[in-house]
Amino acid sequence: MAKSRLLDSKSKAGFAHNHPVALLDGAIFITRPTKALRQHYGVLNNQHGEHYWIQIRGVGIFCLRSGVVLAFTEAAVATSEQKLAVEIIGQIDPNTVLVGDRNFGIFMVVQAARHHQGHVLFRLTSARARKVAGCALHPDDDFLLNWSPSRQDQRNDEMSTAPIYGRVLYCRIQCKGFRPRKIFLFTTLLGQTIYTADELCQLYGLRSHVELNFRYVKEQLDLGELKGKSPESIRKELYSGLLTYNFIRVSMVAAAAEENISPLKLSFTSCWRRLRSELIKLRPTDDCEYIAEVLRRLLLRLRKCKLPQRTVQRFEPRAVRTRPRPYPILVGNRKKARKKYIQELNALAAKC
Repeated sequence: MAKSRLLDSKSKAGFAHNHPVALLDGAIFITRPTKALRQHYGVLNNQHGEHYWIQIRGVGIFCLRSGVVLAFTEAAVATSEQKLAVEIIGQIDPNTVLVGDRNFGIFMVVQAARHHQGHVLFRLTSARARKVAGCALHPDDDFLLNWSPSRQDQRNDEMSTAPIYGRVLYCRIQCKGFRPRKIFLFTTLLGQTIYTADELCQLYGLRSHVELNFRYVKEQLDLGELKGKSPESIRKELYSGLLTYNFIRVSMVAAAAEENISPLKLSFTSCWRRLRSELIKLRPTDDCEYIAEVLRRLLLRLRKCKLPQRTVQRFEPRAVRTRPRPYPILVGNRKKARKKYIQELNALAAKC
């Protein structure tokens, strides 16, 4: 019910000519290895041996306007994000425009969107864009074509494999102080005069909000490292956390509606802190009138949790600082490391 209400409240932000816009992306969650989790999700290996952490791949679809999770699924990290995306595309409303990066710009994902009466705005790699177009592309190109699957393209045989009618765009982005960037987009929004290339390029630029949404889920709600010891407990922890995330987002939407602003102008972290500090004081014995008054005052406070209006855009490296530790990082299997350490101690004792 909440999803329909949010998508029906049409505003300029989050809609492309009456099409609701949803953002598609994936993320990795980690958990400590137990026997049940190792059997269900598998263990990754590299040149150093087995990974200690169990990695879980998740793919979600977020509403652009509100940030609410519309659909989500998880599986072993060996499962591709494209396959998981195909599984959940049918859970969103028809006529929705899905925005995704180059990872989802393949025939199989676009095929699933068409099957469920949706639209796409996906970025393509330069090689795939040339292959789909059948010719070399030049800046400001915008032409209609049929995307026919090749023998190498993945496809779902349970859906129509007919060519997909759409547009390929070559956009050149120029930011002051930076070198120009070129991106290739594919969309099934066909009206070139209605959905102009500049509007589609700006709409794709909003895709970065899905990165922030996953960061809030993993960092603010502490779901980056899951604590469950079985697949069932992992799912309970993950989906209960996403329900909490949606509750925060819905509260932000209600507060922003009172202020007549976009929910994206409110700070998720500040709203989460205020919600947590107030709701934790409620007791099961409180009457409905008192709870309603607390929620009313809480929404008034959430309206003030606005993001700072910066005049200069910030650019930060995608890197973190690590604290110095007295011990080296453990690489590989702990059992093997323990055996090696015991051997070194025995060798040292023999010398003494």
